[in-house]
Amino acid sequence: MKQMDVSVNNWTRKWLIILNEAKSVHVDFTNKRCQHILITINDKVIPHSITAKYLGMTLHAKLR
Repeated sequence: MKQMDVSVNNWTRKWLIILNEAKSVHVDFTNKRCQHILITINDKVIPHSITAKYLGMTLHAKLR
């Protein structure tokens, strides 16, 4: 598995964004099979999920 910690931390620093690791999930939005990558923010692993809730709307990984 690849680790994406460096690019996420650099991006949030550039745009002055603070992320809450405890409330974050990682979803791959695609209809194809893919290998999940390990994403960390501030040395905490972000769990992978097939759904995410954003502004009261549930988003599914298969875009349904």
